[in-house]
Amino acid sequence: MDGWTGKLLRVDLTQGTTRVEDLGEQRRRLIGGRGLALTVLAGEVDPATDPLGPENKLVLAAGPLTGTGAVCGSAIVAGAKSPLTNGFVCGVVKGHFGAEMKQAGFDAIIFEGKSKFPVYLSIFEGNVKLQPALQVWGRTTRQAESILRAEIKDAWKARETMVLSIGPAGERLSRRATLVNEDYLAQGCPGLGAVMGAKNLKAIVVRGAFGLSVARGSAFIDTVSGLINRLNAVPATGQALPELGSPYYLDGLGERGGLAAENHLAAVLPKALKAADLAALSRFARSCFGCPIGCKQFGEVKDSPFACQGKAPEADAAAAFGAKCGVSAAAAVFKANQICTLYGLDPVSAGGTLACAMELQRAGLLTEAGVPAFGDAAAMVAALEQMATASGAMASLDAGARELCQGAGRPELFMGVAGAELAPFEPRALPALGLHFATSGLAPSEHSAFRLVAAALEGKAGGSSGEQAELCRYAQAESALMDSLGLCTLPLLAVGIEDLLPMLPAATGWDLTLDEALAIGAEVVELGRSLNAKAGALEEKLPARLTEEPLSGGPAAGKVCRLQELLGAYGKPAAIDRRAAGQR
Repeated sequence: MDGWTGKLLRVDLTQGTTRVEDLGEQRRRLIGGRGLALTVLAGEVDPATDPLGPENKLVLAAGPLTGTGAVCGSAIVAGAKSPLTNGFVCGVVKGHFGAEMKQAGFDAIIFEGKSKFPVYLSIFEGNVKLQPALQVWGRTTRQAESILRAEIKDAWKARETMVLSIGPAGERLSRRATLVNEDYLAQGCPGLGAVMGAKNLKAIVVRGAFGLSVARGSAFIDTVSGLINRLNAVPATGQALPELGSPYYLDGLGERGGLAAENHLAAVLPKALKAADLAALSRFARSCFGCPIGCKQFGEVKDSPFACQGKAPEADAAAAFGAKCGVSAAAAVFKANQICTLYGLDPVSAGGTLACAMELQRAGLLTEAGVPAFGDAAAMVAALEQMATASGAMASLDAGARELCQGAGRPELFMGVAGAELAPFEPRALPALGLHFATSGLAPSEHSAFRLVAAALEGKAGGSSGEQAELCRYAQAESALMDSLGLCTLPLLAVGIEDLLPMLPAATGWDLTLDEALAIGAEVVELGRSLNAKAGALEEKLPARLTEEPLSGGPAAGKVCRLQELLGAYGKPAAIDRRAAGQR
C-alpha cells in the first residue's frame, strides 16, 4: 500500500496479547499522525479516565510520509491522556524509530490495559511479542537501550534496531516523565512516560522487515530532490541548523525579547546563553530519517563538574534551563539536558519547575538548603538530579511548579496552562504564541504552531489582534497537518507547507489540494481542543503576569499580552485563510 501500511497493532497489556487490525479508510480520516492519534483517543478513551489507570491508552501514530524517504519524514506522534494536565497531549518522536515502526508494517500501535509485571514490546522482523523487562526496569534510558540491543545476537541487526523507552522517572510515575529514543527526548508530551510506567511498559523495540512503496516514483524522487536542493540553499536550513542545531533560533528570539528570562520576570539577561556556546561543545551532528539538514548535535563536556556526553539540548530545553533559569553556562545546560535524557524527564516541564522554585527562593518562600537561585548553574543541576532521581532534599520539586506555588500560597506565580509549564518563550513579546499556548489544548509548546517561530524570526509576528489571531490559527493548522503527515516542522524555517505537500500525492496517490489539507489540519486542531474541553483541560487563559504586568525592559518593554482581545479575534474559523495569515 503506497505510503501507508494500512495496519494497526493493538497491544492488550492486561491479557498479554497483540492483535493486528486493518485501518481501512480510517487512515485517510485525518491523514495519520496527530489526526489518527486524536481520532483513536476520542473514540476509545473517556475524557474522565484516570491518566494513570488501565483504561487510558497510549497511541503511537505515524503519518503517510513517515519512513518513505520524504524530506524530514521521520516523525510519529505519541498521544494519551497526561497526568500532568489531566487532558490529552500529543507530542512528537523523531529520529529513526518512526521509520522503523512503519517498515515493521504498522501505521500505529495502541497500548491498553496494564501488565502485571514490567514488559517491553518487541517487533522484530515480522515477529511481535511482549517480553519481560525486569532486566532493564530501574535502568536509565541509555542503559536500557544498550541492554535490549545486546540481547540481539546479530550485531548489525542490533545496530539497526530502534528503541523507544522510559527512564526511572516514568517508572515511578513522575508527572513530568516523557519518552526517549536514541538519546532524543520526545517533544510536547510531558506525562506520557508516566502513562507507560503505570502500564508497566518499559520500552518498544522495533526492527522492520518490509519496504514502503510510493505511488508515483519519478514524481516522488523529483519532488524530494528539489526540496533537498532548496533546503540546502537557504541559510537557516543549509548552514545555521547543521552548525548550531535548533538552538540557532533562540538567538533571534532573544534579540526580540522573546525568551522567558528568569521565569518571565526579566525581559533580557545581562549575559545570555548563545547557540554558539552549546555548539562549541558538539563533536558531530546526526540526521533523523530522511532529513538533509542534520541538526541533531552530539557532544561532550570535559574537565568540568558538569562532565557528560550525549545529545545536545534542543531549543526548548536550552531555553528552559538557560534563560528561564537565568543560567548562561552552556556546560550546565548540556548537563541538565543529559539528566532529563537519562531519567526520562520532559525538559520544558522540569526547567519550568526549577524556574518557579528559583522565584519562590528569591521571594523568601522556599528556604530549604539546596533550593537554587536564578543564575546558580551548579545548584540548578544538583536540584534537577535530585528531582530526577527522587532522592535528596530537592526530591520534592518533582511535585511540579503549580503545586510548589500553591504550597507557598502564591498560585499566581505558576507560569503555565492547565498544569503544564509554558514553553520558555515570552508572550508579551510574541503575543500570537501566547494565544497559541492558551488555545491549543495540548501541552503549551511552540512545536504545535511552529510557523509562529518562523514568523517572529522574519519580523512578521506583529500586527493587529485580528492579524495575529489569523496567523495563530494558520500556524496551528499547519503544524497539525505536518504532525499528521509525519514531517518534522523545522523545514518551515525555509519553506512553506505548500512546498512540502506535493510529497503526499507522489507517495500515496492521494491528490489533496492545499486548502483541503489545511482544512484537515484545522479539524485536527479542533478535535484536540474539543477533547480537552471535555476533559476540563482547555483553560484559554495565561498567567496574570503575562496579561497584566508590562515588561520592564528589552525590545518589548511596556507590553502585555492582550489575550482577551486575541481570544475575541480567534473565535472558531470556518476556514484557514493563508493570505490573511500572510502566507503564500
